[in-house]
Amino acid sequence: MAVAAVSVAKRSLRAELKQRLRALSAEERLRQSRLLTQKVIAHRQYQNSKRISIFLSMQDEIETEEIIKDIFQQGKTCFIPQYQFQSNHMDMVKLASPEEISLLPKTSWNIHQPAEGDVREEALSTGGLDLIFIPGLGFDKDGNRLGRGRGYYDAYLKRCLQHQEVKPYIMALAFKEQICLQVPVDEHDMKRFPNLPYLGHKSSLETKHNGQEDEVVGVATLHSGAWKRHGHGDREYTSLQRQTAGLT
Repeated sequence: MAVAAVSVAKRSLRAELKQRLRALSAEERLRQSRLLTQKVIAHRQYQNSKRISIFLSMQDEIETEEIIKDIFQQGKTCFIPQYQFQSNHMDMVKLASPEEISLLPKTSWNIHQPAEGDVREEALSTGGLDLIFIPGLGFDKDGNRLGRGRGYYDAYLKRCLQHQEVKPYIMALAFKEQICLQVPVDEHDMKRFPNLPYLGHKSSLETKHNGQEDEVVGVATLHSGAWKRHGHGDREYTSLQRQTAGLT
């Protein structure tokens, strides 16, 4: 697909996804967030990770507050985004405690983050990351992600490739309404993450787990096994067991 056509397709899909998210009630956002929090905390990769970066939620994103609290309760080290709004540069900087979040200044996106002059421990220069939670507007079964158009996470993940010998595991949290049949991508996108355990919603995609159909529940986990911008290779689709899902 030509670059111009991809750009048009992205704008159209972003508008559709934003409309879906606006239609979600506060109660439904909270219900799905609580469910995904339970699944994240039970996830083997989360349990084995010591240095974790996680986004502070916007209103139309999975609520990450309880995950952040658990990171500290488990004695892990927590890093959060520090965006530079004049560019697409972003660092992951250390958060001292969950209580600190409300004291941080708010950006124009109405989310808390350390001020640009607030110098903190930066993840990539002090040992890297074991696990990165990423936000997004949409995700598809091939591991493609549609962001909000600024390119912060695409640029950051490419820096991780350069700085970390052992690549972090990537887990993208999403409401089931954010799972798409296909996300348009261009040459600037980090795309097609192989070895993809995927959780979505059964009405928009189905996966196989040991030969059985599973309902999937609104979180995509993108494995870091082979980070290649144009890479191909075997893809593995799995899901957490549906007995803990409860979504209809």
